[in-house]
Amino acid sequence: MVVVSLVFIVSAGCVTIHVNAPVFSSAQLPAAAENVTGTPPSSERYSSGVLDNESAARDPDTNLSPAKTMSPVSRITANPNSKSDVNRRFQDVVFGNEAQYLNRWENRNVKLGVAGEYTREDLKTLHDFVIRFNNVSDTTHLTLPYESENQEFTIRFVPPSFFSTIDEDVADKVVRNTDTGEVYFADVTNKNSWVETDLIYINSRFKGEERKYLLLRALLYDMGFEGYSDDPASIFYFNPRTTELSEMDWAVIDLLYSKKFTYGESLSSVRAKLT
Repeated sequence: MVVVSLVFIVSAGCVTIHVNAPVFSSAQLPAAAENVTGTPPSSERYSSGVLDNESAARDPDTNLSPAKTMSPVSRITANPNSKSDVNRRFQDVVFGNEAQYLNRWENRNVKLGVAGEYTREDLKTLHDFVIRFNNVSDTTHLTLPYESENQEFTIRFVPPSFFSTIDEDVADKVVRNTDTGEVYFADVTNKNSWVETDLIYINSRFKGEERKYLLLRALLYDMGFEGYSDDPASIFYFNPRTTELSEMDWAVIDLLYSKKFTYGESLSSVRAKLT
């Protein structure tokens, strides 16, 4: 395993990306307006390791940092029904971190669970996502969320103090605001069972739009969408008030979970299929 630490300046504060991941030839690990420890074989690299966002100021109405100026693979400003635009967005959010290999869930059926300090609204958010996802995915089917922790993939809402108990050296991802040190969410693989299971721990302190954004973003990050978009309408744009996926976002999800691609496929192979 290799550990990579990157620090990105976001206006008055910053968010660090701390990564635990398998070594792949020339693969770097995730970047963005978040701090991440990441297992997937992908990432964004910047020569300086620092991104400046002089024009953005911290939003006093939210506890999450505002969107920063990114340099994704391409800028999307066009017709969401255009194949070329979808392909560019796909590269932004799947390979926007200069990943060299494609990461996605490969299980045909994935049982979702939710536990801890969750709410009815959290269940509704997951329910709505699962219904739409199953309508577009050709390769993976998600169950409606069980109110149980003993599932293949479980989202657990925990108090902020819980994150001090997580060993970040073995966690897959830890996403935090490094200006305050507060953790947004963490992803841990449980290997203490016959079948490996994934747990995402989400900070239960956040409410409303922030909470819904973190829930969707944490889930999508684990599903293989590690990059970022510079389109403010996208859930992949770092904006805690974005709580719905755009039609372009769904087109990208449809593409990643189509039969066209497989887990671990090289960037060059994927690009050839997108032409």
